[in-house]
Amino acid sequence: MRNMWRAGVRFLMIPIVLLGTVGARPSMASGDDEDTLMAAYRRGEELKKQGRYAEAAAEYERAVRLAPQVFGDEDANTAVLMNNLAMLYKSMGQYAKTEPLLVQAMEIKKKALGEDHPDYATSLGNLAALYYSTGNYASAEPLLVRAMEIKKKAHGEEHADYATSLGNLAVLYYSTGKYAKAELLFVRAMEVKKKVLGEEHPDYALSLNNLAALYKAMGQYSKAEPLYVQAMEIRKKAL
Repeated sequence: MRNMWRAGVRFLMIPIVLLGTVGARPSMASGDDEDTLMAAYRRGEELKKQGRYAEAAAEYERAVRLAPQVFGDEDANTAVLMNNLAMLYKSMGQYAKTEPLLVQAMEIKKKALGEDHPDYATSLGNLAALYYSTGNYASAEPLLVRAMEIKKKAHGEEHADYATSLGNLAVLYYSTGKYAKAELLFVRAMEVKKKVLGEEHPDYALSLNNLAALYKAMGQYSKAEPLYVQAMEIRKKAL
């Protein structure tokens, strides 16, 4: 997924990849169908990396059309392919195409994997990211809260994915002026990433940067500056 910058803070999504064999494939699927789907998916991935989004979308669309035959209508892999196409549409600014695909993918994952599965939480987060980018914060908030709760239950409170969920909800609160709520979540996300990833990891730098941006917005420049400097040094070393 592509990362999104907003008002000095970064909204970080977790990458989605094909899940492998998830559920039984229908007997109607042929080996040729599967080969064609995977070839289209791989071409789409490569074209996306090259920034050739329109061509990548055509390949992803081909994979999505074949997915029900290969995986089934209600298989998590079908949902993953829909998610990837939707997020590509989002990158292209085609929001009208993005939302229905994300909603459909979310419903498939809910049915296929259950409401407590981390990949269902990822789908919630992707839909929330769309709403966030279009300024629909009221719709984004409950999705981010639910995603955070699922990640906490699935991974525990000392996991990088849980920290990312904390950070994403904090970004929303930052953007809506709820600075006290944002600070608590940014600090907690930063602590988790420091413990889990270490003090030289780029995602830890991201957490430092987000907290610094919040303090800057609050006028607490003496708190913001050392965090910005530390984040910069980590990125400098990583790059």
